[in-house]
Amino acid sequence: MKKIYNPRYPIRALELYCKKANAKTLRKLALSIGAKQGNCKTQCTKLILRQGGILERLRNIKERKGSVSIIAIDTGISNFSFTKFELEHKRPTYSDRGLININYNPQNAIEYDRTAEELPLLLEWKKFHIAQAFGGIMDKHFSPTPEIMSQLAYNITEYIKNEIKGADLYILERQRLRTMSSKSVLEPVIKSNILEHIIYSNLKNKPFSTQDLWKCNLEIENHHDDESHVISSDPQRMVSYWCDYTYLAPLKNVVNSVKSSVDMASIIPPKNIKVSNPKVSKTIRIELVKRILQTAMKAKSLGKIGNDSLSETERRCNPLLVQLNDEWYNRIQPVIKENKKYKLYDCIKIDRPAGVRKDDDLADSFLHGLAWMQWLKTYEEVQDIIYRDLGRYDQTILADFNSYVKMKTINMTQYQKGTLIGVDSFENEPSIKELQEEEDLINKLKKLQFTY
Repeated sequence: MKKIYNPRYPIRALELYCKKANAKTLRKLALSIGAKQGNCKTQCTKLILRQGGILERLRNIKERKGSVSIIAIDTGISNFSFTKFELEHKRPTYSDRGLININYNPQNAIEYDRTAEELPLLLEWKKFHIAQAFGGIMDKHFSPTPEIMSQLAYNITEYIKNEIKGADLYILERQRLRTMSSKSVLEPVIKSNILEHIIYSNLKNKPFSTQDLWKCNLEIENHHDDESHVISSDPQRMVSYWCDYTYLAPLKNVVNSVKSSVDMASIIPPKNIKVSNPKVSKTIRIELVKRILQTAMKAKSLGKIGNDSLSETERRCNPLLVQLNDEWYNRIQPVIKENKKYKLYDCIKIDRPAGVRKDDDLADSFLHGLAWMQWLKTYEEVQDIIYRDLGRYDQTILADFNSYVKMKTINMTQYQKGTLIGVDSFENEPSIKELQEEEDLINKLKKLQFTY
């Protein structure tokens, strides 16, 4: 008589291996899938499972529809931007792997190509002066009345739903109530927060095509509040994912312009560091998007799809993270060719008033959307490991799970080391006083303006 296999649900399997792993591994895993960092192992496991519930639903949609799409939105009145990515399904489904059939026998498993590579496809990337583009308001000091703000939010929501064809998941970058060193919150910040909340409400309460697919059974408690297809996402997690392992060494040429007797080599740490200066972080993100686009342009020009178009060194240190269709290739290629110091603003299609010619908002929406695609891919790879024996505990699988998380961190570190190569200056040329931030430069450099 053949043995009957009873598979665990995916989140249950993840919970099992999280409990077996140590706290250091869990912190690395949390960063790799976009989960909030916990203060202890128990809290870290809970937060990983919470993020895993969202990613499991995205995977459920991708398997059943054949693809999944994400729109990442960076709200603002004069600098509103969003990016849309789509990820095609090329991996085995649950039914292919016997994860739905309780009487599954591994001898009857369907073979599939484990090397099939899934890369997000860039579909839309836009920036607007939303008051002008969707409200016809030319006065930048307009009063944020309920009538005006609700109409602006309605117009942009309808535009995204109808002209952009919506998405399976909407990511709204959470706006902070910044004071800009003022004693009170400035009016533009208040307007952006009002707009963010209304857009969130509009998207969440509007019917969407994959509503039923979000209701997959996770078989775990405390996941009822993750069923929304609209997420207010903490931007710090996105920044941590792309910048946490950026090295200070490439910044040496930038700081060398400062007349100081400080020995830079003596203050550059040998370990990974986390960028905390806002202007430095902004420049890193802009340069990173350019780097991602240039790698995608190279692959497209060679007529190849996937990392097979790159050398072994490039696949390890500068892998292909996104695909470009013919429209985007033809739009970006002349911009890069004509000016090596091009702006991301020049790469997008301007069909409505787009506000100031600046790049940080475009970079943030791009990286936020791409981060969620990367988190989904990482989650799927984790599930491939822990489901090798249908979610049951095995010491060998635990070792592979730990090794994968460690390898993922090493790959991220290797990739981010090259982010600032080629950067000659910061956007908006910050002055020495801005770099000091109310402390003298030498003391600030000794503290690195960075936190470990």
